[in-house]
Amino acid sequence: MEDTTTRPAGSVLIAEDLRAVVALLVRRIRANPAFPPHQFGVLRTIDRIGPQTASQLAVLELVRPQSMAHTLQQLDEAGYISRHAHPTDGRQTLIALSDDGRIALDQQRREITGWLAAAIEENLTADERDTLADAVTLLSRIVEA
Repeated sequence: MEDTTTRPAGSVLIAEDLRAVVALLVRRIRANPAFPPHQFGVLRTIDRIGPQTASQLAVLELVRPQSMAHTLQQLDEAGYISRHAHPTDGRQTLIALSDDGRIALDQQRREITGWLAAAIEENLTADERDTLADAVTLLSRIVEA
């Protein structure tokens, strides 16, 4: 008889497997980026929620202000961000995507999506692709909860 006292059950086992496979998927996606993941994350955040101060970006990206300042310097040198005076607080500067930053972000997204779409097409049957589509819907519900 199997010892069930040490084996996770039900949702716990699913959660462990899901965490592991999502981590592997994220590593594969990040394997050959046009720019480092931390820079990509900042550009994605600005694109998703709009211009932010450096302090706000540090909080959103869960990094120290000094680390964010370094990342923003690199993005600025690459021409991926622009800086503008805050409309209501002249002491602050808002960081926004530049046209080149938006182009680079869109290019990176297209490459990732293209790789993932090809992997899905090459490795899954039509029924499995349908199942995966259903799983994406379910995962969205978990993330939004």
